[in-house]
Amino acid sequence: AARLGLERLTAPQYGRLGDALYSRGDRETAERFYRESLRQFQAAAGAAGSQESRDFALAWQRIASIETDESAARAALVRAAEIHLNLARATPADPAAVGDVADAWLRVAEHDAASQRLPDVPALVRRALDAHALPVAASQPRDDHQRFMIERARLFRRAVAILRDADAPPFEETCAAALAHADELLRAYADDVDACREAVALLCRTASTMLQRGPSASAVAALDRARASAEQAMQVWPREMPIRVAASEAYSASGNEAARRGRLDEARGWYEKERDLIAGAFELQPSDMTYRLRYAQSLTALGAVESLQKRWPEAADYYDQFLRVSEPLAREDAAHLPARAYAWHVVGDRLKDTGDLPAARECYESGLAELETLATFGELDDYAAGLRDGLTAALAAQPTTSQPSP
Repeated sequence: AARLGLERLTAPQYGRLGDALYSRGDRETAERFYRESLRQFQAAAGAAGSQESRDFALAWQRIASIETDESAARAALVRAAEIHLNLARATPADPAAVGDVADAWLRVAEHDAASQRLPDVPALVRRALDAHALPVAASQPRDDHQRFMIERARLFRRAVAILRDADAPPFEETCAAALAHADELLRAYADDVDACREAVALLCRTASTMLQRGPSASAVAALDRARASAEQAMQVWPREMPIRVAASEAYSASGNEAARRGRLDEARGWYEKERDLIAGAFELQPSDMTYRLRYAQSLTALGAVESLQKRWPEAADYYDQFLRVSEPLAREDAAHLPARAYAWHVVGDRLKDTGDLPAARECYESGLAELETLATFGELDDYAAGLRDGLTAALAAQPTTSQPSP
């Protein structure tokens, strides 16, 4: 097809093949397919229709994902945003085009925040939100307007996270707008499960982010609204697992805030509600990584509270459960390994204190073995040092004639 000059047909396929290769870990070959996809789009003189324009923009975004040169990656993201912007201007009645523009500019903002190009971040976030706020949505049918409102809630979540990470000035203003949008979404579409879920998630994430920066009465009130809305939604849709996940997030955020204020008994109560709520979903669908992740997070939160209160047997029990639940998560994402290393340490210490030295030694060794895959992580030394200290103590206490070096 390419030899016949049908680049408009083949260019998207090269990109999809690259995605498949990238997902299998073959980054080098994926990059070759991504660049070939872009080359064929350019050979076809860009894109003609709406879908082709979206595919052309996606080709630039794929290039940005594999580009090692920071400036080149940013330029690719900006080029994708410009393509989406031109498409939105050509099709003003298409809400999807407006959403694509907002998403594209937020990608540039995320890139700048990650690469510490902080001065440009606020303007990019504002540009994204302003693009998505075009009046085209006001005249749409109810279903289209609902989708628009849900999409905007997701954009607000990203915007708040970007501005938090960039420590940018319009953070408070954006948080206030996000909370107002969540309330509006609940008022307009309280009868829709997806709208309720997204509104609760936006309230939780925004309030939690605000509280990380310091006390905030409006954030605490937002958490209260999130919990109340989630509990009401669970009464209406008791079998909807996404609503349970949203409610568990509200309980978790409330527990985090109580822990920050030193109210550990209150924090434990919220974390127990989170665990009990998500446990049912996890037991029904253990293969669902979302439920598994939330369940694992509730166990580590409970373990942390018990540790802070010096209740070591209870802490070790929660961390032991966490190790079993989080093993599949760690196989998929190495970012879970530091938390597992701490859990191995706590469980190992508890076993050592009870006199089960062989089991304690096994825990320390397991934690160290997992950390070997994290040689590039900055926190490796701190986690490994604790595990080595525990292993050394266990070996010293164990009555053997020959002890291997830790």
